[in-house]
Amino acid sequence: LATDNKPANPWLAFNAVVERRDMASGVSLGAGERLTRTQALRALTVGGAWLTFAEKDRGVLAPGARADLAVFDRDPLTARVDELADLTARMTMVGGRFVHGDV
Repeated sequence: LATDNKPANPWLAFNAVVERRDMASGVSLGAGERLTRTQALRALTVGGAWLTFAEKDRGVLAPGARADLAVFDRDPLTARVDELADLTARMTMVGGRFVHGDV
């Protein structure tokens, strides 16, 4: 999924592929091309690593992979659709080191 839109919010892209609705009119566009939330989350993580040729050590939580992760205030797999763009990171790790949040 692309996150180079303005504002740069990956949850807007997540919402777009899950809902497939025009942002201005709310009309459904290509409903048959919707992704599940799990597929959309995989596109943001595993897909992003693959696009940058970093799939060998990024995109998944596994032994030997870089520990880049974020813990959010709500679960993107179950939060209401209208709440997705407002998810807030409570804790962030990059390369296994805490860089944001109370630890």
